[in-house]
Amino acid sequence: MGKQSQQIIENAREQLQAAIQLHKDAVKNLRAALKAIDRIEKKLEKSMATAAAAPAEKKRGRGRPRKSEAAPAAEAPKKRGRPRKIKTTEGDDFTVIPRLGEKVQATLYKYGIRTYADLAATPVDRLREILRENNMSKFRNPAPWPAAAAKLAGMPAPTPAAAPAEKKRGRGRPRKSETAEKTATTEKKRGRGRPRKSETAEKTATTEKKRGRGRPRKSETAAASATTEKKRGRGRPPKAKPQVPGDDFTVIPRLGERVQEVLKANGIITYEDLAKTPVERLREILRDNNMSKFRNPKPWPAEAAKLAKNK
Repeated sequence: MGKQSQQIIENAREQLQAAIQLHKDAVKNLRAALKAIDRIEKKLEKSMATAAAAPAEKKRGRGRPRKSEAAPAAEAPKKRGRPRKIKTTEGDDFTVIPRLGEKVQATLYKYGIRTYADLAATPVDRLREILRENNMSKFRNPAPWPAAAAKLAGMPAPTPAAAPAEKKRGRGRPRKSETAEKTATTEKKRGRGRPRKSETAEKTATTEKKRGRGRPRKSETAAASATTEKKRGRGRPPKAKPQVPGDDFTVIPRLGERVQEVLKANGIITYEDLAKTPVERLREILRDNNMSKFRNPKPWPAEAAKLAKNK
């Protein structure tokens, strides 16, 4: 009994020592964590104080390095994408003339036109030729350049060039008349195969209008036109109106030949028969023959009665 109790006490003592060691380790870890938290808090306070003292820096894009906060402004020159062109002139400055830029100026220098006097003495046609040769003639008009150059050089304005040549016509087109008299007296050219118009108004008034191929001429007199029957199409004989027994119902408004045929097929031959027929019977006849959609037979008996009285 004594040995067992002694063993139990030893085991309990060992467990207690292990628990105490675990507690010491936990306390040690907790103290290390508290020290780390203190260090983080100090760093955070320091960074907040620095941010409050310095001006707010512009936010850069992702991956871009921040600019140095204390970098002097004149430390490095600003990098440019293209080197600046150094304007060099080998003569007078033509760019003061409206719509004459540096590229045209360089081209004129290449052709030996270097001063205002040279430009004033150069004909406009020669300037146009130079622009054309260098693919610069699309949107540039050199006509006012010599006068502007003469003004800058203190020279008298150059004399205007002769009138421009007549515009080139297309192939086969005749040139326009040079004088108004020739234009007035020259007759307008007709197309191929067309006859010329009459030279005098009397002949034009008396000449009959030419018809198209195969078309018959109109009658010369109004009486003949009135009496002449309208010509039908080729091979189409005039339709003969069929003789319908009984009275003519087509004189009644909105009662056509087809309805008349249907009515007479149903025994309604005369105006008296139509006047005596009830409206419901007329509607039934129209319905049986698929004619009732847009037809109203209500006024037909009254109209037929009037026609029967005047018969």
